[in-house]
This record gives sequence, structure tokens and C-alpha cells, in this order.
Amino acid sequence: MPLVMAQLALPQGNKKGISAAPFLVGSLAAGYGALGIYLGLRAPPVDTKTRAEASWITGRILESDIFNWIVVALCGSTLFSSGILASSANLDSVVSEYGQLLSNSKFASVSTLDLSILTVCAATLIPRDYRLRTSNANGDDVIDDKINLVAASTVLFPVIGAALYCALRPSLPEE
Repeated sequence: MPLVMAQLALPQGNKKGISAAPFLVGSLAAGYGALGIYLGLRAPPVDTKTRAEASWITGRILESDIFNWIVVALCGSTLFSSGILASSANLDSVVSEYGQLLSNSKFASVSTLDLSILTVCAATLIPRDYRLRTSNANGDDVIDDKINLVAASTVLFPVIGAALYCALRPSLPEE
């Protein structure tokens, strides 16, 4: 999730505010505990940004289609490594085992809550990210409604939904 949050937060960053980098690195260990501080203290996000105005990491790495699809593959691999998509996986038993894990492990409960909060945060960053990339900065209500629905739909598929948005979104404008 930290890579997806970096893909959404860094292009919106304002040079006048604090740097997102330390908080995004901190989110690898502390999740929303680190990223929430940045989201609360950052300067108002920019309304326009071109690829030339973006930092080297944002413009060359986070905006790369190859990188975006690698992130989607990494996020999707969790479905296989967790056994959810295994042919022998019984959804009822998976849900039952997860419920037992939540009731017996504080770490699992905190991790689930953290992932839920990060998923909602990603969904709130998506509409502004889309407006940053399109000429819809002044508002076309139909497009705004559609991107709000896209953002809301990413909550239904935690991590992979936001990663897919990042892979399929328009590029930052060149000029």
C-alpha cells in the first residue's frame, strides 16, 4: 500500500509544504501512523502540475507505466500467496479462519484497521489526482461524478483497486 499511496500523494505535493518522502518511507513500518501525519500537515495540494514540474522520482518512476503495472502485479500476488484464489480454498473457511485470527490477534486487528484507513485515504486522493491529470480542474460535473464513483469502487477492492487506478490513469500533462 505504501507504493500506491506514493503514486497518489507525490504528484499532488506542494513544494511549499513538508516533504512526503520521510512519511511514505515511515508508512512501510507504521502504516497510517506515519502517513496520517503527512496528510494532516501537508500544504494544500497543487491544482495543476506538468510532468516537467514533477520531481525526478515522481516523473520518471511513479509515472512509468512499467512501474505501475509492476505494482499491480505485486498487489495481485497477495491474492495468490494468501491462498484466497487457490482452487482448494473454501471461502467460508477462509472467512471463518480470518474471524478467529482477528479475535485472537491484536496485531491482525490493528493491521486490518490500518489497511482499511489507508484504503479510504487512497480513495479520497483519487479524484484530486484525476483532476490534476486532466483539464477538468474547473469542473465538469459528469466527469467529477464518474471519478468519484471510480474512487469509491477502489474501496471494494483494497490495495488492488487503487493500484489499478494508478496503472490506468492518464499521464501528467507534458506542458
